[in-house]
Amino acid sequence: MCAYASLGEGRGVGAINLPFACFIISGWLWLPCELDMALFRYVAVSPTGQKDRGLIEADSPRQVRSQLRRLELTALSVVAAADSPLGRPRFGRAAPHLSSGELALITRQYAALLGANLTAEHALNALIEQAVRPFLRDILVGLRAEVRAGTSLADAMAKQPGAFPDLYRALVRGGEDAGALPRVMAELADHLEAREAVRQKLALALLYPATIAIVATLVVGGLMIYVLPQLASVFSQNRQQLPWLTTALLGLSDFLSRGGPWLLLAGVVAGFGLRRLYGLPSYRRRAQQALVSLPVVGHLLKLEAGARFGSTLAILLSGGVPLLRALIAAADGASLEIFGEAVRRAAERVREGAPLSRSLRAEEQFPPLLLHFVASGEAGGELPAMLRHAARQLQGELDIRLRWLGGLLEPALIVAMGVVVLTIVLAILMPIIETNHLLR
Repeated sequence: MCAYASLGEGRGVGAINLPFACFIISGWLWLPCELDMALFRYVAVSPTGQKDRGLIEADSPRQVRSQLRRLELTALSVVAAADSPLGRPRFGRAAPHLSSGELALITRQYAALLGANLTAEHALNALIEQAVRPFLRDILVGLRAEVRAGTSLADAMAKQPGAFPDLYRALVRGGEDAGALPRVMAELADHLEAREAVRQKLALALLYPATIAIVATLVVGGLMIYVLPQLASVFSQNRQQLPWLTTALLGLSDFLSRGGPWLLLAGVVAGFGLRRLYGLPSYRRRAQQALVSLPVVGHLLKLEAGARFGSTLAILLSGGVPLLRALIAAADGASLEIFGEAVRRAAERVREGAPLSRSLRAEEQFPPLLLHFVASGEAGGELPAMLRHAARQLQGELDIRLRWLGGLLEPALIVAMGVVVLTIVLAILMPIIETNHLLR
């Protein structure tokens, strides 16, 4: 004998089944079993003619219609949602994924709701009501279903890894374990918003140089592939000896005209090949180490890694997470694997009794400013506060250097474009000038 019980409640944002148990009676034993519930999206109409849309967790469309009838709703359509509330993608569908902006927004809203003394479930209800995109609503409904079933928020997020990264879940788990989830969520929202602001600044700084580069490529390509061959035919009819610059550019133009598609194909193949190679841990480690060793790029990467590490570790320690566990979580959230490995090796030294500042200094991967702040925090017993100061200082330096780099790229690209176009124009004008001299 096997039976289950479910209860639907709420309108507008969907109805979710409460936790249920299925018992198989065999002799004197009651053995629990778990039914696989799915998420269904419905459209129904009330007795007054008002349409209602939402999500219901059930094991079949028939059960969904039954629940809607108990709510005095007539189902118009019931279809399976793209993903189950547990976040397991169906066959042929991609895993749920939230953009950094969306994640920062819902984190800030959730922190504000928790700060107003709402329970985790009621805060999720409010987020579901405010969600505009059905995809985001599905994710939040899935979280609410797990929280109602007695699962912790971090474990519920772990079942949707595409929407909530490892570091995010580690911070939430630390806040839950320490009983300081509202404060941790607020600090996490600050962290995500700061990272999103940096990403937007970087995108804006690179937008103008990228536009110049694209326009320059199109102009030069048109001159090389179309204009120069037309002039070459005119010069060949006159049997004129061409200058070396014109001859070189005509050869390059002929090469691009004949081998352009093959070059494009080779570039695509090389791109896929490099991507596959980057998937190998040994090659990826060497590639990241080469990037960090570059003069300008390497310093920017170290600044970003130091700011991320300081901010992450400060949030975890403020939430009551032990230092060793916080270091492992910070290592999992590192931007590059080489930084994560450096933090793990430092954590091993800390486990053996070494100070954190000395352990990080031995890796030679983080900015000296971060190490000085960590040493001061350890000496004064204010490590989280010092880590926050270090993260702000490093983030500020990173912003300044990114603006400087963006300002330097713009005139450099303009000058480079001018030199290339001038070279092509000279290659075109030099034969014409020589012809005028001969005619005189």
